[in-house]
Parts: sequence; C-alpha cells; structure tokens
Amino acid sequence: TSAHGLMYFDAKADSFLVCPLPRIQYNITQLAFDDSNRLWLLNSHGDLQVFSGNHEGFKQLMAFQGKEGVTHFFHLNGHLLFATADNVLFETDPVTLKYKRVLQMDNGLTAMILYQNHYMMAWANKGYSVFDLNFQPSGFLMAEARQVQNIRLTSLAKGSEQILWLGTDGNGMIKIYPRTKSFETVSTAENGNPYNKPVRAFCQENGNLWVGTKGNGIIRIKDFWLK
Repeated sequence: TSAHGLMYFDAKADSFLVCPLPRIQYNITQLAFDDSNRLWLLNSHGDLQVFSGNHEGFKQLMAFQGKEGVTHFFHLNGHLLFATADNVLFETDPVTLKYKRVLQMDNGLTAMILYQNHYMMAWANKGYSVFDLNFQPSGFLMAEARQVQNIRLTSLAKGSEQILWLGTDGNGMIKIYPRTKSFETVSTAENGNPYNKPVRAFCQENGNLWVGTKGNGIIRIKDFWLK
C-alpha cells in the first residue's frame, strides 16, 4: 500500500501486517519469490532488489539500479530474467545472483513465458517472437506468430494439455492448441455479454479463469478448463 509498503496476511491475526523490509522509497510494481524463497521486488523507479528472510525480517542481497531502469522481470527455467528500458534482457545466476546480458531486443517486452523449451516474448508494440533456450531466434510457432503480428499482446500463460493463452489489448483472449489445432477466440463472458475489453492479466482458481480487464473490472469464466 502507499501508506505501509509491502504487507502480508497473518492467518492467526486474521489481518494484514506490515512486512519488515528495509526502507523502500518508491511504490512496488512487481514482486515474486524464486525457487530459493528469495523475494524479488521491482519498484516504480526501475530498481530491482532481491531479499532473503521471512516475515520477521529481510536482508537485501542484490540490487540492480542501472542508468536504464528495469521494466519487467520473469522467473523462468530456474532463472530470474529482467528487461530494462533500453530493451536489453538480462539473466541472473540462481546461486551467485550475478547477471549477464543475453539479448538485445528490438522492442519493449510486455510478457514472457517458457513454452515447450522455448521462450515466447510478447512485444510492447504488437505480436510476439520465439527464442530457443540460448536466446537464438526460433521458427517454433512461426505460423501462429504471423497470425497475431498485428495484435498487441499483454499477457501469456500455459494451460492444461499444453494449450497456450494470449491476452490481448482489445481483442479478448486467443487460445492456441498444440500441433494440429488452431486459434480460438474467447468472445463472450460468463453472462453471455460480448467480451472485447483489453486484458491486463489472468489466473486460474478451482477450474475457473479470472480475467483482469481495462475498463470492465474482473471477469470470471466458470469451469473454463472443462470447456
């Protein structure tokens, strides 16, 4: 929160408590825990910090505060990857936390996932590209990429049975089936109303799909994975 910074829910107290982090000057825009239970925080100034500890106290282990700030980070394939405002992608070593430059991108990055041993990257302008595990361009899903090259993607997710989900800015959601199957657009919400709002994020819970939109609140699609 703007008043208290990062907070956590204490089940015994049945309330949110202030997380004892070192003083953070800017608002937190993204956070995640890695496989070693380290806390990664990205703030609105573009500073990326990593902490170790628990609800009783945290210690900063590393901070990236370069001239060009960090815009996004992604925990994929056992590594923490982060993109900077000058469109450079870095990869951190999970043990030493040292980072190295792995890719100079042509555009800003909005989303990134690991799918069938390939990195899929959605661009801030439109479309996506695919790279192998060494960050070399790949022809994997090339035909599918051509079909969405004029669509701005805001989020990527992998569902059951290797189905790939693409959230778009104004074109609803796109579903890509593995191999022989093609695209399918989710065009209506649970209440049957047209679903054409910009997608900001989505997640699953007990078989339901929750979709965060711009201008239409949060939409729930019931028993989505059974359809």
